[in-house]
Amino acid sequence: MAEQTTTKKSGVENKKIPASTNKKIIDLKIELLKNPTKRGRIKKEIARLLTMENLTKSEKKL
Repeated sequence: MAEQTTTKKSGVENKKIPASTNKKIIDLKIELLKNPTKRGRIKKEIARLLTMENLTKSEKKL
């Protein structure tokens, strides 16, 4: 199932992700643009945030 996204001035925001997590992801993307040498760490952190949200959603469904 494809997730719905909207584009805004700050970047792509996912409607299914809570605002707090979305804000953290946007901040990490900004940090990535400012400091590309930390690319691996930042990508892992974004993946961790998204994984935590998916796990939380699946636990609520059960």
